[in-house]
Amino acid sequence: MNIKKTLLIIVLNLIWCNFSISSSMISIQEYVKSNPDYSKDPIKKTHVLKRCAAAYIYASVTTQDNNSEKKESYAIASDKVMKIADEILINEMNWSPEKAAKSIVTDIDNNLENYIKDGKDSSSDKGENNKSNYIDQDIQFCKSVVDNTL
Repeated sequence: MNIKKTLLIIVLNLIWCNFSISSSMISIQEYVKSNPDYSKDPIKKTHVLKRCAAAYIYASVTTQDNNSEKKESYAIASDKVMKIADEILINEMNWSPEKAAKSIVTDIDNNLENYIKDGKDSSSDKGENNKSNYIDQDIQFCKSVVDNTL
């Protein structure tokens, strides 16, 4: 799967669709707590990885830090978890590369739309994101997922 092409598709979808499809999501940590077997179930495991990819894309685009290395590290982390999700769907679920890529793009796109909506909803008057929202919790949780998965 060409990750750069996938990212381009996601960004273009967000530009073309100026609306949010669904309401807020629960944090990834809450999802994992309510699904303690997630790491043994390929669908649940890839759900977490796709959420992490979306969280990292959101962080790389919205971070107000001018540190380009930090933004790049989020993009690299997103790429890594997308590749892991792709491998799981192909190897453990016996999906075709095309089916796996479509699932990844669709789910990341939907999750990213939710992050964008919820990020806007939790922004302060100064335009800064509220650090207490689940998006920041997801990014922190995803760091441990990436560390434990790679």
